[in-house]
Amino acid sequence: MRFIFSALVTILFATSTFAQQRTFDCTEQKQLSIKQATDWASKVEKRYGALKSYEARFLQSSYLAALDTDDLSSGRMLFSKPGKMRWDYVDPEKQIFITDGDTLWFYQEADKQVVIDHFDRAFVSDLPVSFIMGLGSITKDLNVVSGCEGRDGIVLTLSPRKKPTQLPEGEESGKELNELKLLVDSATSLPRGAQVVDIGGNKTSFIFSEIKSDGVIDTANFKAAFPEGVDLIDRRS
Repeated sequence: MRFIFSALVTILFATSTFAQQRTFDCTEQKQLSIKQATDWASKVEKRYGALKSYEARFLQSSYLAALDTDDLSSGRMLFSKPGKMRWDYVDPEKQIFITDGDTLWFYQEADKQVVIDHFDRAFVSDLPVSFIMGLGSITKDLNVVSGCEGRDGIVLTLSPRKKPTQLPEGEESGKELNELKLLVDSATSLPRGAQVVDIGGNKTSFIFSEIKSDGVIDTANFKAAFPEGVDLIDRRS
């Protein structure tokens, strides 16, 4: 019985990961012209630029190229301009990311610790994050490579205007952005998914559901409040 349950979990995990990756695949979908794809990028930028807040459930798929492994996680995210974000990971383990735009707090319940760092130093390539936080621009920072009418919405493939430098494997700059795909809701012009690929071949995909935009979000969600007794690791110095 234990073997059957384990096999079932493995099958369900692989199916979910595969389905999520296919969401961003344009191979068998209706292709858009560069002009059409660029027009969609401008629509997203305009709509997102007017957005004040965004909250949703998320399903995250992470592929680590060096180990050829996939991880699946889920939770809830909150975003409020300017520069406030919170990611609550619920499954498979509880983790919390909070940022006010300057400082980043990362809480791991299993390890009973909180890592504190400068926000801009915690991300090697901040283009996708800057866009999510309302600090960046698609058309200014990214080139529109292609687009298609996917099965779950419009898929835009984008690349950084400034090409990353390929350095020896293992160095931090190897995590620089190589490609960004946005899944866009054709009715609202809002992103409902994103896939980030770095120059090391690592791939992280997000699919959002139960989306609420421009709602009132309590500012207490973005304050660093954690259980007593946790270890604090401050890397800002």
